[in-house]
Amino acid sequence: DPSVGVCGSVVDAAELEAIASCVDVTRARLTVDRLQPGARYRVSVDTQGLRAGAIVRFVTFDDVDNHFGRLVLEGELGERIVVEGDFSSERSPVAQVHRYLARVV
Repeated sequence: DPSVGVCGSVVDAAELEAIASCVDVTRARLTVDRLQPGARYRVSVDTQGLRAGAIVRFVTFDDVDNHFGRLVLEGELGERIVVEGDFSSERSPVAQVHRYLARVV
């Protein structure tokens, strides 16, 4: 029976669709490891040296140690902008790149 889960519990089709939707969103979400060197990103909210509405270019990610890291970006006038903090957890505000950067195509 396709409505029976691996553990023998009944699975509702709507629940499966909701789970699949979450997986799709998560896979598409912008993360530190998906930033492309040289690519342009629009800043959606102010954070550290970034200002909402600005266009920045990703330069590099400097993994200082197992927890602390720095995103190095370049502003429209060539100025260097650094966003730093704890990148060790997906829950860390600076690690949640999708909350403050969006790819410009």
